[in-house]
Amino acid sequence: MKHNIRFHGIFCDDIRQEIGNKVTLVGCYGDELYVPDFPAHIHKLCVHFILTSIDERSDQDLDVSVMTFINSDKGPQVRFKIKSGTDMNGGFEIHNLNVKEENTIVLKAVIDGKEYFGGRVIIKKPPKDPQEDTN
Repeated sequence: MKHNIRFHGIFCDDIRQEIGNKVTLVGCYGDELYVPDFPAHIHKLCVHFILTSIDERSDQDLDVSVMTFINSDKGPQVRFKIKSGTDMNGGFEIHNLNVKEENTIVLKAVIDGKEYFGGRVIIKKPPKDPQEDTN
C-alpha cells in the first residue's frame, strides 16, 4: 500500500524534554556542521525527527525504522510502529562520532519497505576567512 508520508529531521547538540510536553532543541545545525580539522571527534550529535502519516486514520500499523547514514555506513537506528494517519516525533543521540574526512550524515526512514529522506548535515571545515590571506 502506498502511504502519504512527511518526514523531517533536525541535527543539533542536545534535545531536552521539558514540562508540558515541550521539546527544546539546543544548538541546531543548518546544512553544515563545522569542525576545526580532520580527523574530528564529535562527542555527541542529536537527531530530532517528525514523521507524519497523512493517510486516513486506520488501525493499520506502519513499521518504521529511522536511521542515520554516514556515506554508506549505517549509524544508530530506532524502530517503532505507528498507526496510519498519525504523527510521531522523537529523537536519538549519536555518541563518539569519529570523522576522518568531510562527510555527510543522512537521516532516513524506512516505512513498510519504502525509503523517505528527512534531512542531512555536511561535516566539514569552516570556509577560510578572506582577510586571513591578506595578512
